[in-house]
Amino acid sequence: MRRCPNCNAELHEREKVCRNCGAFLDDNIVLEEQTEKKEKKKPSIPKRIYKMQHPLLLLIIAIIIHLTKMIVNNLQFTIPRARLIRILNNLEIATLILIIPVFIIAFIKFIRNKTPKNQMTPHEILISNASLAEQRRMAYIGKNYVKISKKKFSFAAFLLNWIYLFYRKRYILGTIQLLIILTIYVIAQYNSFMYIVLGVFILITAILNGFFFNKMYVKIVTKKTKKIKNKKYKLTSLEFIELCQRKGGTNFFITAIMIVIFALFILIIPVTRLPIINISTKPKEEISEQEQKQMLCKSYAQSIYTSYSKQNISISFIGCDMSDNQSVMIEVYNETTSYIAKYKINSQETLNLIESTTDLESLRQKQSQGILTEEEQQSLTEKEQLEKEFQDFDKNAKENKDLIEIDIKDLD
Repeated sequence: MRRCPNCNAELHEREKVCRNCGAFLDDNIVLEEQTEKKEKKKPSIPKRIYKMQHPLLLLIIAIIIHLTKMIVNNLQFTIPRARLIRILNNLEIATLILIIPVFIIAFIKFIRNKTPKNQMTPHEILISNASLAEQRRMAYIGKNYVKISKKKFSFAAFLLNWIYLFYRKRYILGTIQLLIILTIYVIAQYNSFMYIVLGVFILITAILNGFFFNKMYVKIVTKKTKKIKNKKYKLTSLEFIELCQRKGGTNFFITAIMIVIFALFILIIPVTRLPIINISTKPKEEISEQEQKQMLCKSYAQSIYTSYSKQNISISFIGCDMSDNQSVMIEVYNETTSYIAKYKINSQETLNLIESTTDLESLRQKQSQGILTEEEQQSLTEKEQLEKEFQDFDKNAKENKDLIEIDIKDLD
């Protein structure tokens, strides 16, 4: 006695479709006794590795890197940001470039190994116990007919989004979603907030596709097969089923082309994007070197100010020395504590504390009492030099353009 592999219902030997669950039945179904013997042997079946897994994975990684870069670009902690953005930008470009050869390899493997499984022939569909309408839908949808017609949620449509629409020949809806995504992406090159809009749009369309694609697709297939039947009424039943199979099914080739176009678009737009055309007739002035120094100093100051604010420490002064030996000097002054601190800007664009005057008064008291050690005397000298440098900062800033003072109010 034969049994359905999906629901375990009893079947006749010639049945090609399960009467209980509607699953396709192929030559792999054997008698129960033979099945038990095969299970005992447990033969090893080689797995096929191909298709779009690798290029799609690279594409997803590239999108994640791109979104991470946009988030980092808008963080308050701006000291290591420039170096991190450069690293993310290089990773993004490298990933997108790798997509093309990996995709070509996957496509070649797919063509070489393309052997449809569980695909019923037109003759098998005709001799099945399904209704005529069901036979038309079987032929048009193909081997995954049972999953699409029975399941309410489509994980393929949810995960692949517009890619799955092209794969299932829903070209109009897939093109609309893709064009909206690309349009938002182009706008996001000039307004980073649009990346959030892009993420929300992709998530919403993915959810809608997941919940409604199967139901919508079956309805569309029913209408299309009726139209084909009305137009091609002179065809025999076998020719009609063959025509439905050609009209329906999937289209891997078009899907592959659209993925390549999408990947190239994502790669090229950030590199070649043009600035927004200014309607004004005045030429746009380039940022001067002094303005660049002020912007860089403000980014360092913002990072320090934010870090101290999280510790509930108030800063009364921040100044930058943007000469060859770049440094940032701050003054902490409130009711409980008062000191000066100097930070060195290293080559990695991070700040390292050089010196502070936190224990200056205690060292001076020891000096007056004559109990100061040699190490403490050296520390006292360095701290007094820092105090004098801080006092002279405001005077020298008027003459030296490398000395920049930041207004604390601009950092709130």
